[in-house]
Amino acid sequence: MFQSGPAVYQKEIATKDVNSLKAKNVDVIVALVHWGRQYRPMMNNHQRRIAEHLTSLGVHLIIGLPSPRGTAL
Repeated sequence: MFQSGPAVYQKEIATKDVNSLKAKNVDVIVALVHWGRQYRPMMNNHQRRIAEHLTSLGVHLIIGLPSPRGTAL
């Protein structure tokens, strides 16, 4: 599930990981995503597509990091 090095978002891996959690009947699925530009509080289109994909998989909560400001979703 985890590998060292840069963690570039890949739909196939996210799908596999979320489906693995769902198969274990977990109550809540939370995704921590390293994204955002410093001092830019709004999501860009790429981030929105990732959020939409995670939501479509059944992720309950998406937390975008590391921007020092909150990011509107």
